[in-house]
Amino acid sequence: RDALQRRIYRDEFGGFMVAAVAERAGHTPPLAALAEAIARTLAAAPEPTAVAAIAGAQRVWWCDDESGLADELALKTMEIPGLPGLALPGTLGLHGPEEVFGPGDVIAGLRPYADDLALRERVVASTGVRIVDLEAALPITDLGPWTPLVALAAGWRLLAAAAVARGRDPARPLRARKVGNPATGI
Repeated sequence: RDALQRRIYRDEFGGFMVAAVAERAGHTPPLAALAEAIARTLAAAPEPTAVAAIAGAQRVWWCDDESGLADELALKTMEIPGLPGLALPGTLGLHGPEEVFGPGDVIAGLRPYADDLALRERVVASTGVRIVDLEAALPITDLGPWTPLVALAAGWRLLAAAAVARGRDPARPLRARKVGNPATGI
């Protein structure tokens, strides 16, 4: 790969690691398709009932397909709208945690596996938990193995809208030590 292509990878994705891992795995990120899909997702208005569900939740449980999406969005749920965010990778959300689910909880994530839909319906009926399907809340273009990057942008967009609905500035966590947000009084 030439130096220009390396610079584009680094600049577009905010770090050398994405480019290095992708290159090592023999993949070339579809930069133009990713940029277009993420721009479309970020420009869209999130579905209002999804925003209301997140904004009114006591806890948000994120599920994923082992892509790491749940971990990152659980963290961002704490930082952006200021809610407890928890990650349930894979099918963990269908095995045990339902004992603590209640009407104040939201389970959010990408499309469930087809085999899990009936169990999901039973968990909702027995606990009162609400479900937010990220793909129903915002447009997420299917880019194969790169789709989690688009879903991550959708999750951030949804969480920012929920923060605003809760009266919080999504760009300024109250206490999190972040670039541009010096924590005071901690």
